[in-house]
Amino acid sequence: TLLIQTSLSPPPAPLTHTTPTYSTCTYNPCGISPDNPARHRCIIANIRALTNRYDFVCLQELHLDHHSALSKAFPTHAIHHSLLSSTRAGTAILVSRKVTRDYRAHRITLHGSLKGHVVALRFNPRPKPNGAKKAELPPFNVINLRLDASSNKTRCEQLKHIAKVTPLTYNTVCGDFNFTEHVDDTAGKPTASAKLSSQWADFCNRFGLREARQDQHTRFQINTDLHTSATARLDRL
Repeated sequence: TLLIQTSLSPPPAPLTHTTPTYSTCTYNPCGISPDNPARHRCIIANIRALTNRYDFVCLQELHLDHHSALSKAFPTHAIHHSLLSSTRAGTAILVSRKVTRDYRAHRITLHGSLKGHVVALRFNPRPKPNGAKKAELPPFNVINLRLDASSNKTRCEQLKHIAKVTPLTYNTVCGDFNFTEHVDDTAGKPTASAKLSSQWADFCNRFGLREARQDQHTRFQINTDLHTSATARLDRL
């Protein structure tokens, strides 16, 4: 899922800088599985296909206690991660050389409860060489998250902590949000409580976000008894 900056209101003055136009995707592999070679190869191949197409690849649920599995597979990318254990959580942002050529990433410090669940980066433009005539580059934020899967209360607290990040003119937020608000986002009933929906609206307003809309469900639980099966549009940008 991807959330991107809306146009400002009132209309902004003419831009004096270049607008960042880097491409971003989000992927939850439900574990990198370094102890399962066959699955590990498939997951790495999937991620590699994404890195060949996108400038930012945001990953959730890595289930890693060390970053070596990613670093070995993607040596040309800058990898910013927040890992928790080999059995749960784990997020990372893979950044291409196209971005790091012009920007330096600054890791934003977050509340301790977000470890393994959120990576937040601020990208500041690299100093221009003396005499270089390049357009001014604006700073921007990229936030990759996986919200709690079971508790609206915990999701509200997580959003509250993430919202302490200072917004910039350009902000991207993406990942596995683990809640649905509308009937067309799920085969069952929407899971967001009124409080979570309100918290989410405040979060979007703070960062000036609007969704890069897509209608496809991204999570599937297909059971033998189809009446207990479920699908949902949890991953967004």
